[in-house]
Amino acid sequence: MGNTSINNAILNKMLCSTLFVLLFSSVLIGSLTRADSPLVINVETLEITNKPNDYMGDWSGMIHKNDPENTISLKMIIKSTVPDNMMVKLTVNIGGTDMPESTTTLCGTMSDKVIVAGILEVGKPEDTFPKECPIEEGVYEVIEYHIKKDNIPSTLPDGKLVGHIEIYMPGEGPIVKIDFQGDISHKMPSMG
Repeated sequence: MGNTSINNAILNKMLCSTLFVLLFSSVLIGSLTRADSPLVINVETLEITNKPNDYMGDWSGMIHKNDPENTISLKMIIKSTVPDNMMVKLTVNIGGTDMPESTTTLCGTMSDKVIVAGILEVGKPEDTFPKECPIEEGVYEVIEYHIKKDNIPSTLPDGKLVGHIEIYMPGEGPIVKIDFQGDISHKMPSMG
């Protein structure tokens, strides 16, 4: 009887050790796989609200369904030169967690290396699309913009993406408001 309880104790320890090794291995493999999995930011909805003002006409946007990520097209009408103090506020929530709010001048966004840099590269018409201030009168477009992820941490958590962009004059309400929703994921590479 003494040997049986010793054997059961050894068997329990072996079983616990095996389960620990399996659990640790699955966590390690999962984290390695995620690190190697490309970050996918997929905007699913886009809604633009315009308020009559002296500087901007009606802006519009469209989502193009693509795999693995959708692209965005925008049409932006500027009626007169945008004042240097026009502001932009960005709020983002990922997976239920609010990210730090970002507020800067519209001119200040021109130096953004994450999102705006990619927009400036694909803006149309190429010869007149504003790449620095002042932002002059014109009709500008971004066609099938794909979010560049060069400067976005690949460790962003998977989850629902909800964001709001407001363009406004200080002390006034938004003249253009862009609401978007989508998701962030790490798509597994196909084992083709």
